[in-house]
Amino acid sequence: MSNGLRQISMSFVATEDRLLFRLKTRDNKEYRLFLTRRFVLLGLWPAIRSLLAADPAVRRMTNEAQKQTMLSFRHDGFVDKSAFEKTYEETDVERPLGDGPVVVTGLKAVPSNGGYALTFKLIDGKTVALRFDEKLMHNFCKLLFDLVNKADWDVTIGFDTADGGHGTATARVH
Repeated sequence: MSNGLRQISMSFVATEDRLLFRLKTRDNKEYRLFLTRRFVLLGLWPAIRSLLAADPAVRRMTNEAQKQTMLSFRHDGFVDKSAFEKTYEETDVERPLGDGPVVVTGLKAVPSNGGYALTFKLIDGKTVALRFDEKLMHNFCKLLFDLVNKADWDVTIGFDTADGGHGTATARVH
């Protein structure tokens, strides 16, 4: 997909215990991706955190606490509060992957021309390639943080968590 993003949305689907990531392109195509807990915690979040931690402003810090503070500071500076006030536009769109969400099973995440290239590998063997600038990446992270921290997955992720942003899980007994 090389047509540019127009809008993204993320929600928690409790019946599936998954995050639904919806993205709409400028050429009016919509992709619906299911992000599993395992993928988010073991694939997506570690990859994004590594990309953002490689920023020169973060790497200049001499210890982990300073790096963590810088990541959190940069995140807060990039997050556009107004971006979350607009509701996702429910319009007629083409859905190249079909009407239902497709489960994401893998990810390739690399720096790309001052931004980030994320290629989501899908359960059906297809891929969805996205390019995020730094602001969009931080807004994506905010959506991810908010939903993971509300999803009752017994884990907290973010740049300002006690574990340095790596994600803290707690045991749960039923």
